[in-house]
Amino acid sequence: MMHHTAENPRFQLRRYPLVWVAVGVAFLALFLLPTTAGAIAPPTVTSLTVPSGPVGGGTQVGVIGTGFTGTTSVTFGGVPALSFSVSNDSLLYAWSPSHAAGTVDVVVTTGGGSSALVIGDRFTYVNAVWVSGISPGGGPIFGGTLVAVTGSGFLGAVAVTFGGVAGTSISVYSDNYLTVRSPAHIAGIVDVVVWAGGNASPTTPADTFIYGYGYGYGLAVTGLSPSSGPSAGGTLVTVFGSGFTGATMVTFGGVATAFPTVITDGQLIVVAPPHSPGAVDVRVWAGGMSSAATGANVFLYTYAAPVVTGVDPSNGPPSGGTVVTVTGSGFTGATGVSFGGTPGTNLTVISNSRLVVTSPAHAAGTVDVVVRAGDVASATGTLDLFAYVAAPAVNPPARFVGSVTVRGQPAPSGTVVEVHIGSAVCGATTTFVSGGQSRYTIDSPNQDAAHPGCGTDGAAVTFFVGGTQADQTGTWRSYDLNVVNLTVLAAVPTPQAPGPPSAGTGLAQGAGSGFLWLALMAMGAAAVLGGAVTAGHRRRPIVASAMRLAGESVSPAGAAPIEVRPTTLASEERKPAQSWLALMAVGAVAVAVTMLVARKRR
Repeated sequence: MMHHTAENPRFQLRRYPLVWVAVGVAFLALFLLPTTAGAIAPPTVTSLTVPSGPVGGGTQVGVIGTGFTGTTSVTFGGVPALSFSVSNDSLLYAWSPSHAAGTVDVVVTTGGGSSALVIGDRFTYVNAVWVSGISPGGGPIFGGTLVAVTGSGFLGAVAVTFGGVAGTSISVYSDNYLTVRSPAHIAGIVDVVVWAGGNASPTTPADTFIYGYGYGYGLAVTGLSPSSGPSAGGTLVTVFGSGFTGATMVTFGGVATAFPTVITDGQLIVVAPPHSPGAVDVRVWAGGMSSAATGANVFLYTYAAPVVTGVDPSNGPPSGGTVVTVTGSGFTGATGVSFGGTPGTNLTVISNSRLVVTSPAHAAGTVDVVVRAGDVASATGTLDLFAYVAAPAVNPPARFVGSVTVRGQPAPSGTVVEVHIGSAVCGATTTFVSGGQSRYTIDSPNQDAAHPGCGTDGAAVTFFVGGTQADQTGTWRSYDLNVVNLTVLAAVPTPQAPGPPSAGTGLAQGAGSGFLWLALMAMGAAAVLGGAVTAGHRRRPIVASAMRLAGESVSPAGAAPIEVRPTTLASEERKPAQSWLALMAVGAVAVAVTMLVARKRR
């Protein structure tokens, strides 16, 4: 019979170490992942411009909050909105979908997540009776104004009340339209409620009616702070005036904003919507009525400040007339470009990042090029400088620079590049390597007695690389820097390094030097040969070269015969064997030195 002994818990932990390591890693991942995945903050919803709408949907709702840029969806109680439009990072508009009656949360989702549920995001779906508009939005206190009411669920309407007081002469034209005459009422803002089928339309900002002396009920704008902002919108504007209680909308040049935040009857806050640059009227709407246009309600939309990042060319003569290309950003709507405070001419805006202008006359010196758009201007810096340089008495050359490519590869260093104007060669140079590219720089001279047929303003320039015409051409202009990158598809001769030629022995550079090396070689060879002969004939008589054996006489013409007798060098036999070896060694050294010097000269 076997007995089972319970294992000690510590023993069990030691028995399965890998399992516990995996469990620990999993717990760490659970704690670390939430901190690393939240690189983008989720959006937040703080309020809705319209808190309720009919169950059939279709209500335009302004959603106010933060982080709306990049919104991917808007839902009402989990149901996607019919559509939505993001105005800016803190405002979007969504159209409610159909939904059962009740209160739901409006949730905005971006790449950072979904907005948390708060009281401000609640939207109430109500029964079919709904008022979406009143026209006119006000009338006198004694009543009698014929009011057109739009909305839904009007079929079977039995009453329309103004602040609880029933209107008269109700005429229902359709489920979405009826008319009624306003009853008498004290001055103030009231809700117009339609009763049908035992249900009443909910009160919303869209159903307000103003009773007042002359309709206005004191609605007026007396000031704005601030009174200007960028055309992109987003400026938080405080509006001062009167009659703001019950305000439903504020417009900037006719463009509606989000639901305004009414602080008091004489102050409200609103976010300016996007608008094209210029001055616009700001009007407050309450009960279908709007404040009048006055000088105090003007808001100025400004351009975004331009930025200059480049000026080309960056110099020109004091007389002006240089066509300058300015690069940067914010150039759309540019109204002027100045050079050191002097306006340029012929301004042409190519795009938001590029414009062309002609420099005005200005004293010699370096100035800032400033671009203006509306009432804003680019800041000055090192990238907007333009130098007015007085031209010398003689027109300077035109400079051409660029890269040189032959068959898709950088041209060999030392390749000849020429500038041709017609048949005249007007400048030449050789290529050099810089930054991994084969490059050239040529100053092509102006036409004068020394350079006939060369540079005149506007002359067509052709380029030759190693004697082959390049694909590119240029235009000669005095005192102008031209960047022309040259390409040649055909092969060009490989440039030769300076020095003596490498063919043959390398000795024949000139008559004098060639004879010198040949003489040295001959002396060495003679020394070697002499040593060999001496070694083989030490015991034989040595006779004069070109003489015959003893007994023959050799003499010049007309001279007495000279008898030459064979002799032996007694001392020769006494010389040791090393003498002829030394002679051969000297000859070999002479030959080696000659060849080494010749090779170094290649």
